[in-house]
Order: sequence, then C-alpha cells, then structure tokens
Amino acid sequence: MNFRNKKILAVCLFLYGFILLLRKSYLINISIESITGYIFLLYSLITFYQAFNNERREILIFVTILFLTGVELLVKVNIDIYNARYIVFTSVLFVSGSVFLVLFLENTNEKIFAVSGITLIILSYLTITIFKKLGVFYLTNVIPNMFGFILPAVLIISGISIFIHRKK
Repeated sequence: MNFRNKKILAVCLFLYGFILLLRKSYLINISIESITGYIFLLYSLITFYQAFNNERREILIFVTILFLTGVELLVKVNIDIYNARYIVFTSVLFVSGSVFLVLFLENTNEKIFAVSGITLIILSYLTITIFKKLGVFYLTNVIPNMFGFILPAVLIISGISIFIHRKK
C-alpha cells in the first residue's frame, strides 16, 4: 500500500469513526449500514480512480467488490425488501460479473472478461425473474441454509487442525 492509499484509508477510517461517534452521541440519526455503505463508496471510488490503468488488478477487484457492497448496504437500508436473504445469490452473480467487466475495461484485449461479466450479470437478472418462477431460485437458497449449519463445524475443525499442525 503506497503513501497515497494510506492517506485515503486514514481519512476514511477517521470519517467512519467520527460519524460513529456523532451517532453514539445522538447528534445524528443514521444507521450503521448507511455509514458503512457511504464509507465503502468513498474509499472505493477514490482508490478505483488511482488503480485503473496502473496494472493493479487486485486493487481493482477489491474496490469493485467494496463499491458494490456499499451500494448493496445502501439499497438494503433505503428500499424495503421483503426478504433480503433471497437476493444473496443474485448479488454474488452480479458482483462477480461486474468485477469481470471492470477487468475487461482495464485490459480490453482480454475479451473473455467481457463475455464472463456479461454472462454473469444476465444470469443474476435471470435468477431474480425467470428462475424464481421455475423454482430454481428456491434450490439456490437451500445450499446457504445448509452451509449455515456446517460452517461452524468446518471452522472449528480447521482451527484445531491449524493449531495442531503449527510449527513449534
């Protein structure tokens, strides 16, 4: 992380902490999700501008995901969605497609990025419209439900395994 990125991160963290302090003091009434969403947008837009066309793909991927996460937080807070859990799969497809499109814009010689991005974005649209009517959408949410029960056990076993096999 170069000096400029550290300054941007420092300013964003300062703003985040300051706004949280104002919220805690009841001087402003804004949700934590909104604050986090705005900070994600601020940081990602500035960092994206600096990383674009500078051969920093890993930063472009990170800030694209961060930007869309900020947008999703703000949408979740400002729009009444009946059951937000059902849009997780759609969001993952859309974010993945957007990352590929950004990678294509950064390197237009790689057409596979454009094809992958457009395909994933179209699939994200289809999951919320056509696939939902066919019942496929229900099946895509069965896996996260099962994962919610399996994840703690996997994390515990992984932690114990890493602890046991660590170098002493």
